[in-house]
Amino acid sequence: MLRPLLALALLGVGASRPSAPPQYWPVQRYIEWQPEWESRIINAAGLTARIEVERCGKDRPASEECFEGGRYLVATVRAPGMKPVTMRGEPGVTAFVGIGKLTPDATHPSLILISENGGSAGCVEIDLAVPQMTGYERVRLSAGEDDDGTQCRVDPSRLAWPRDMTGHGRPEFQLLDTRFQCRLTSCAGSWYPPRIVALDGRKGVDVSSDPALTPLYLIDMVKARHACENAKEEAQGACAGYAADAARVGQLPQAWRVIHVQVQRGCRVPFSDVCPDINLVPTSFPAELASLLPAAG
Repeated sequence: MLRPLLALALLGVGASRPSAPPQYWPVQRYIEWQPEWESRIINAAGLTARIEVERCGKDRPASEECFEGGRYLVATVRAPGMKPVTMRGEPGVTAFVGIGKLTPDATHPSLILISENGGSAGCVEIDLAVPQMTGYERVRLSAGEDDDGTQCRVDPSRLAWPRDMTGHGRPEFQLLDTRFQCRLTSCAGSWYPPRIVALDGRKGVDVSSDPALTPLYLIDMVKARHACENAKEEAQGACAGYAADAARVGQLPQAWRVIHVQVQRGCRVPFSDVCPDINLVPTSFPAELASLLPAAG
């Protein structure tokens, strides 16, 4: 059932879409590539990109990952004096293209290609055409050897352009930490603290533990604590996020005290017989959370 729906989405059925890309491509923004645009050449910020729409079953063999008729983008990126590079995106429901400098002092602009797979977890692959000494190189954003390059809980239409958040002069993406996703509560009840992934040369690096990011985690920590203490349903999701943020900023002991109070509260709503599980923080929650915090703190 999912694949026919994806195909309909890619065809733009029932949607009103612009018939051509913007005449003046906006820099440092992600623009959704519309099916009607097919293949085009984009010129922006001193960069030329040929964007081609290819199809599974025609330009590459159909498979489980590339369902028959599925579309994906192929971007060939050029700039004067630079060796070009071709990047092939992944099949999915849609794709976004962004053009701009990754850092203010960059000598050449970059292109970022985001392929959105359409699953309920909101997962994407982020490919970058990164200028090196003599030419462009393709880099898929990941954050370590165990990261396959798929980033989840990403909304490309709201994703900020990478910027230097830690003061190290490198582009950094603000993503979401999904390590608690669906593990301590339902997927809908999960809390997603910030996760910062830097592009360090030719690879991505998780720099979420950098002390310069403390203000970011303090903001999220206040929100998560409020939800942890006040949510009527699945409060443990927010409590997990609160603990993870607190661990980042050296306030984990205080967070544990708050969490234990939430466990001791028992039912968070009036009840006459048996409290629904959704309305209490289970006694097993602190131990389950503790086993996950070393990887998240």
